[in-house]
Amino acid sequence: MEFYQTAGRMELGDKALATFARLSQQSSRNRAMLERTRRENVAEMILEPITGLQREDYLADLALRADMHFAEVLARALDLEEKGRVFYTAAAEKVSLPEVSRVFKRLASGRADNLSALASLSQSS
Repeated sequence: MEFYQTAGRMELGDKALATFARLSQQSSRNRAMLERTRRENVAEMILEPITGLQREDYLADLALRADMHFAEVLARALDLEEKGRVFYTAAAEKVSLPEVSRVFKRLASGRADNLSALASLSQSS
C-alpha cells in the first residue's frame, strides 16, 4: 500500500497515477480482509502451522526515489505483484483451512489482475 501511495505522488502520468491510486486502495482492502481472516480463524491457524514458505523468496525491492523514471517504478511494481501472486498461490496450496485457502486464492487472482493492469501501462507509455 505504501509503495503505491509513494508511486502515486511521483510525476509519472495520469494513467499511471490512477492505476497506482487504485492499487493502493485495493491493498488497503486486502489488508483488512487478511486481518479479518486472521481474527476469525486464529484458533484453527495456531493448530495448523504452515511450513515451506521462506520470507526471502517473496521480498520485493520497494525503494522509490524521486528521480526514478517511469520504467523503473513500473518494473518494481510488476515485481511486487508477481512475488505477491506467487506467495499467495503457494500459501493457498499449503494451508489446510479451506476458508483461509480461498482468501489466499482470491488474493493471488487479484495480483494476476494487477499484473495485467500494470502491463497495459507499459504498453501505453
